[in-house]
Amino acid sequence: MKSLIIVAALVGALAVAVGVANASQTFSASIYRSPSYTCSAGAADTSGAKYGTFTVTDTHGSQVVDASVTVDDLYPFRAYNVSVTEFGHSCLTNSNVTSFVTDKGGKAIVHFQFWAHTGEKAAWVTIRHGLTNDIVRSTALPINQ
Repeated sequence: MKSLIIVAALVGALAVAVGVANASQTFSASIYRSPSYTCSAGAADTSGAKYGTFTVTDTHGSQVVDASVTVDDLYPFRAYNVSVTEFGHSCLTNSNVTSFVTDKGGKAIVHFQFWAHTGEKAAWVTIRHGLTNDIVRSTALPINQ
């Protein structure tokens, strides 16, 4: 009977350990019309209106990050490109990871994935229309947890 209890306890502990190893965390950050930024924090000017949310789901043990951008009050019927900047070991930007077109109310939602490079601990997005100054940025979120 004692052996059965010990085996059951070990199986239970293993199940918990596997569950923790595959656990994921979701983080969200606001998006601002910030012309200035820092590599470590993203948007530097967070005093103005919010233009949406950048969300990441970081799965422990996986460098693929599930992400989404939800925007509101951007220009209507306009195409935007999304770039992801990572910070930690260095400052890396992956340009034009995805794109979207806003509706008549300047709203859009886009889901995408990006690779979290080894050593990088934070990520944020820049959303830009073409090569214009129509740019919004998020603040940084944790990655590679």
